Amino acid sequence: MWLYLSAMLELNTPRNNHPSEFPYALQLEREKIDKLRKSCRRLGVTLPSCGRVSRALIMRGAVNGRFASCASLSLLPAMVWASKLPRIIWNAESYLQQRAQEMGAHYSLQDAARWATDQSDEDILDLLTGWIIPGIPLGILGALLLIALLWWPFAVFWSSWRGGHVAGFTIPSVARHHRSELPRRVTEAVNACARAHVAKDFERADAIRAVSVKLEKVEREVLRAIRTSCALRSRSPLKKATRKHLHKVARRVRAAEAAVIAGEPNALPELARLLLTVAERHIMGRVLELLDEEDLQNPRVAVVAPVRDWDLLRAVAFMVLCVCGALGVSRLDLSGIAETVALGGVAVTAGVTSYGKQWLSMVERIPLGFSR
Repeated sequence: MWLYLSAMLELNTPRNNHPSEFPYALQLEREKIDKLRKSCRRLGVTLPSCGRVSRALIMRGAVNGRFASCASLSLLPAMVWASKLPRIIWNAESYLQQRAQEMGAHYSLQDAARWATDQSDEDILDLLTGWIIPGIPLGILGALLLIALLWWPFAVFWSSWRGGHVAGFTIPSVARHHRSELPRRVTEAVNACARAHVAKDFERADAIRAVSVKLEKVEREVLRAIRTSCALRSRSPLKKATRKHLHKVARRVRAAEAAVIAGEPNALPELARLLLTVAERHIMGRVLELLDEEDLQNPRVAVVAPVRDWDLLRAVAFMVLCVCGALGVSRLDLSGIAETVALGGVAVTAGVTSYGKQWLSMVERIPLGFSR
């Protein structure tokens, strides 16, 4: 258990907070930074002078996000054991009922009291010494085992999600790791803009399509910024205004994408400038001012459809389909391997049904913390 917790939690030492402890991850992030600088030179756009986007990409390879991701995965063993609990309780109840029937006891309290008064002192003593007294430490041991297997993973998961301390370990919030996702998506989108900017005539259509794919991921991260920026309290009154501003920013990005598709001059450099501004201010925690008012004003914004955030409804639909599918599979009376394969098929089918062509984005929401 201690080794398991040590692997799941982050040791509170300065050494583990430095990106150089992961040289391979640091090398990957530096390659992304070099590629981003080349793309900015192609587009004629300058990176923010403070280099916050570059530093955010480097810190993404640090250990904080990885240990927070591992801590969130500690919920998996609890889920495995929770699926076994009904069968364990059922078997224990059946065993107790069988023993009670063998001893002549019944289920109501009156019958149990009547049965106890009819027995002799020797039978009561044999019952206490042979069944109840040995069962007390066994029950306590079972309760402690369930607490160790079920309570710790849930506590670690909650602490890693909100950020906190467990058993002397410091666990950073998962939102802190997700905060670097928007700069990463912006970097990918700017690189796609640079490729489209230098693309030839017959390659331009595919390059612009790649830009649209990257911008879709940027838009999703912009809408999620209200949950991952760490700048707002969970029930802050500013959340409504922030959510409205984030929808305006996403709509402005769509308007810039429409200008790129329409072939307007300097549309790609302008789009890259907007994206870099959004990423820089998001890193600073300025979620209520990702773009200035003059940047939000654009004639194409009026013709762009409003941005809707369907992530919550899709997640609910995915969970409902998974639960219904799991209940259906449980009634088929399959073998262990066949049931596992069927449950995997149910999960994939639920993901495709809920998320459509973007069903893999559901997997990307799991905070694995790998450098991609």
